[in-house]
Amino acid sequence: MKLFLILIIFITTISTPVVEDEKIPWREDEKLTWEMFKGNPENVGNFVASTNSGISLSFGIRTIEGKTKVDYDVKSYFYPYNSWYNKDKVNAAILAHEQTHFDISELFARKLRAKFYAITRDNNFKEVARNTYKTNEEERVKMQDRFDRETNHSRIEIAEIYWENYIEEQLKLYDDWK
Repeated sequence: MKLFLILIIFITTISTPVVEDEKIPWREDEKLTWEMFKGNPENVGNFVASTNSGISLSFGIRTIEGKTKVDYDVKSYFYPYNSWYNKDKVNAAILAHEQTHFDISELFARKLRAKFYAITRDNNFKEVARNTYKTNEEERVKMQDRFDRETNHSRIEIAEIYWENYIEEQLKLYDDWK
């Protein structure tokens, strides 16, 4: 039986392709390039590109000598294999729009770090952290949607400029939470 289980794990490991660099962390000094978009272009109306980004959260809680110790890690990532573009229809302005989507995810990662800092370290941390994450994620999605709506997916240049500047300012406000 053990040999059979090992064989299944071995076969599964061999037959499952490993995709390297499945996620790229947000970096202040590294902007998105079209080469980072590795997903297959989708036929979705008039859309010519799509950025898949989000926030990753992990945390651990332990009690040492009656005191609750909490470790957590919050990161924003770009997912290359879930992001795509139609190379015949994109330009630098659309890439800047996609970068702003990624920047919005980083903004909400910073906001989440700030919120977690304020949570009391006790036995309720896990529940409060989950609710805080959920609320933060709902706000992130709403802002992503609002950004697309107000810029008409990068088609309204003046709105695009406003949003790029606004997100840049917001990132600076949360600089302490990089």
